[in-house]
Amino acid sequence: MATFVPFVAGVVTGVVSKWGVDQYLARRKNNADPTIDAPAPKSQEPVVLEDLKRVSGIGPSYSGLLNQAGILNLADLASETPERLHEIVKSVRIDEVADWISQAKELSQAPVKA
Repeated sequence: MATFVPFVAGVVTGVVSKWGVDQYLARRKNNADPTIDAPAPKSQEPVVLEDLKRVSGIGPSYSGLLNQAGILNLADLASETPERLHEIVKSVRIDEVADWISQAKELSQAPVKA
């Protein structure tokens, strides 16, 4: 019986996975939008990744979440609204993310120490 349960679970997982792939491919085949498969346009200016952990309260986890949301540097962080940041990092109070924004504005204007 102990070997049977993992076998059944593996078969069910494989069936569900195949079903999901089939559904994705069918939707993609039926999609008439040519921009779906088009590569994203490359920016003319290089994006500078800054260490968002310079902001007090942002550690590696929050920095990663912000990067995934397209906030790659202090200028990006400084231009965000507290509401949007709170949507990205739900576990942080809105007044704390507002403080992150003000810190980012100050740090983006300060010279970077080498």
